[in-house]
Amino acid sequence: MKTRVAIWAAVSSKPQAADDKTSLQDQENLGRQYAEKIGGEVVRIYQVPGHTRDIVFWHEAEAEMPAYRQLREDIAAQNFDILWVLDPDRLGRDPALSNQVVSLIEKAGAQLHLSSGDYSIGEDSSAHRYLFAIQAVRAGEDQKKRRQYHEFGMRARIKRGLPSSNWPHGYEPIRSAAGKVVGGRFRVGEIEAVQLATELFLDGQGFHSIAIVLNESPYMPRKAGRWRYSTVRAMMNNDTYAGLVAHGGTQTTEPSNKFPALWDEETYRAILRERDRRHRGGSSPASPVSGIVICAQCGCHMVSLMYTRVAHPYRIFRCRTHVNKRVTGKGCHSNQIKESVIIAVLEDALRELAKPGSLEVALESAQPARSVLIEAVEQAQTHVETIKEKQYRLAVLAEDQILDVDAVARRTAELAKQLQAADKILTGATQQLMALPDYDSRRASLAEALALPDLHSRPMDVTRGILHRAGLRVLVRNRQIERIEF
Repeated sequence: MKTRVAIWAAVSSKPQAADDKTSLQDQENLGRQYAEKIGGEVVRIYQVPGHTRDIVFWHEAEAEMPAYRQLREDIAAQNFDILWVLDPDRLGRDPALSNQVVSLIEKAGAQLHLSSGDYSIGEDSSAHRYLFAIQAVRAGEDQKKRRQYHEFGMRARIKRGLPSSNWPHGYEPIRSAAGKVVGGRFRVGEIEAVQLATELFLDGQGFHSIAIVLNESPYMPRKAGRWRYSTVRAMMNNDTYAGLVAHGGTQTTEPSNKFPALWDEETYRAILRERDRRHRGGSSPASPVSGIVICAQCGCHMVSLMYTRVAHPYRIFRCRTHVNKRVTGKGCHSNQIKESVIIAVLEDALRELAKPGSLEVALESAQPARSVLIEAVEQAQTHVETIKEKQYRLAVLAEDQILDVDAVARRTAELAKQLQAADKILTGATQQLMALPDYDSRRASLAEALALPDLHSRPMDVTRGILHRAGLRVLVRNRQIERIEF
């Protein structure tokens, strides 16, 4: 009786995660060549034509990909002797999922053959397990790197003036001859719906009412069958229509020149005012510095209140933690300060920062040197790769029976601890680097704040937006401004 071979072929649906471009057909052909080489016959082909491969639990894998359910049923029925797969990450980017596949196959008395290692798990020695574990961990590390590269890519996209996510309703991408997105334009038949929604929104109509009007219009949403409350709300809260693009904490300060803005500056200001009016947390902030005043002791934002027990009422900022202490039971000190004091000190600080050379000095002192962090990441990456290479060589020596299993186990444990420590350093350095704001964007945001003659020279909502984009923070302790962070 011929050996029964099942073939597992999987690819990822995310372009940024496709590191080898090995197609389903290529994998199937390699599996068939293996079956022919050992004189076996192919009895089943499992295909995963597109998924993230970032799943941990088996039931989630079965729900998203039928191939896992078919595999489990065939293992229970003992329908094959060997499962061929190109490499461990085809079974699951997370080692937890791929290990579940291995465990299930071994319990059924079958074998898992990895083409990349040219061996079968469960064949004859524990060295195979070491090799598989190393490859599975590497697959997980690859996925982590892809997330980091994706984050860097999105920041670069924002810097080029392009949205980091899909183009919103009313826009379509412009592609170069090579297929690369270089800009965007209005999509006729869609942008009219956004224009109509904008008019109704500024007229004060609710999102549900706007959805009803849009459903009666000839303009339908791109992917859904009808307009909904949530769709309209997301559209009216999307700053892309003002030409601004953002990802995470990075946002442009000027309209992009890569696509037309539907909302001009005046319309965008009106949109911001209408958003504030509809804010469910209460009335819109009544101060241009709302949201940037922080209690230095507890780190909580300070809330603005009108002090009316005097002949001439004035606005103060109080520690929110202290204000809510009777409800939460968590107290702070009675920290409060006049709004006029904050504005005066902040305006003085902005004038000092506007002096020649001061902005560059402030930017350098506000964050660690980028070059130092980049060098730290590179050194940590090299250290991690060196340890992984040692792990692989150790497993090869064990497979060739040059070292005994006990010695391999001890050394493997040592390298695992070293890898964990090195990976922790790499992760920390990478996170610090990614947390740094884009230098050019940061400088442009601060320059916009420095251009303000004073904090009352523009509409309150516009000034507040400028100060927020600049990343300014006023820290108050014991009723005095402790420092201003840029």
